[in-house]
Amino acid sequence: MASSFLQHAQDFLPILLQGAVVTVQVTVLSFLLSSVLGLALALMKLSPVRAVSWTGAVIVNVIRGLPIIVQLLSLIHI
Repeated sequence: MASSFLQHAQDFLPILLQGAVVTVQVTVLSFLLSSVLGLALALMKLSPVRAVSWTGAVIVNVIRGLPIIVQLLSLIHI
């Protein structure tokens, strides 16, 4: 029984490690993308141009005001 478990673990370990690598890659990429997007929106809100500042404020307020499930569902259907 134990040898069967160890055999299965040995067979699936490379697949699990590939999944872990992909998870770390997606995490780093999403962190970088969200940082750039957040910086851009913050700079928009701080802009002296009223139209740019207003647009940035509206986008930030909409994102902050909507529940995350609504945002995720809208991303799936876009």
